This record gives sequence, structure tokens and C-alpha cells, in this order.
Amino acid sequence: IVQATVLPAPITKKSIKVNIFNGTTVCVNSEWNNWAPVANINSELFTYSDGTKSGISANLNQGGNFTDNGVGFAPDATICPPSVLRFNSMLTVSRNIVISGLDPSKEYKFEIFGSRAYTSGSKSIFKTGNVADTIDTDFNVNDFAKFNYIRPAINGSVTFNISSIGNYNY
Repeated sequence: IVQATVLPAPITKKSIKVNIFNGTTVCVNSEWNNWAPVANINSELFTYSDGTKSGISANLNQGGNFTDNGVGFAPDATICPPSVLRFNSMLTVSRNIVISGLDPSKEYKFEIFGSRAYTSGSKSIFKTGNVADTIDTDFNVNDFAKFNYIRPAINGSVTFNISSIGNYNY
């Protein structure tokens, strides 16, 4: 008599971390991709934080202006490395970022960071489908937009709308 128990396949979790920057000063951390978005131009394919290649890219329909929070900004950041919070892309109108190359049969978790070393009174609203998260970006070093169990469209994409309360979204 033989009894066999079939165990589920181990779940492997890979992450892609993307730093949006001004095209000059990169985040020097091998886990992070550096992307200087140009409006309506797809990024290169990102790598996973373990260095392996992915089939995933992004497109920001309006790039916005890049602002530098300064070399020493956010030394005590808890949400990501301080160098990731150094630069931001800011705009006064709503825009979309599309993540492509995802598997439509899987669910994903997204974390979106935004910070500005300035008191503007603005809050950034990130929304996909009917799910939204708002963060206060003024001198933000510990809050981020969180999205869990997001399933891509049949074409493998997830679209996030970025808007604001106040003048700017970051």
C-alpha cells in the first residue's frame, strides 16, 4: 500500500521595484529599476528585484515636471530607500500609468510612493478600477498607496489614474 500526498506547488513571489527619476541621478540599489518616463513612451522591460528579466513595462501618458527633493531628503524613510524619494514627477492634471506584460490569470499587489519636500497641501489619489488610495505627499516618508489582489485586464495591463486634491499630483 502506498499513500501519496500531493502538495501544492510553492508560491514564488517576485517583485519589481521602479524608481522614477530625472534621467540623471539614479537610485544605486540593484533591487531597483531606474525609469525616466517620457510621455507616451513605454519603459524598457523591467527586471525583478533579484536581477532576473521580466516581460513587464510601464507607460506614463503625461510625464510631468521632475523636481528634486534634495540629496539629504528622507534619511529616515520607512517606505523605500531615501534615494527613491529624492525625485518626483509632478503635474497639475490627472494622468495614467499603465503597467503591461502581466499575467491576466494572476492577482498582483502594487505599492506606489509619492513625496515632495514642500508644503503644497496637495494629496495624490491613485485609482485602479473602483479602488483608490490617497496619500498626503507633503514631506511624506512613511505612507504609500496600497493595492492588493489586483487582476489585470485580459490584455495583461493594469491602469492607475493619478489625480490630486489640491494643485499637484506626485
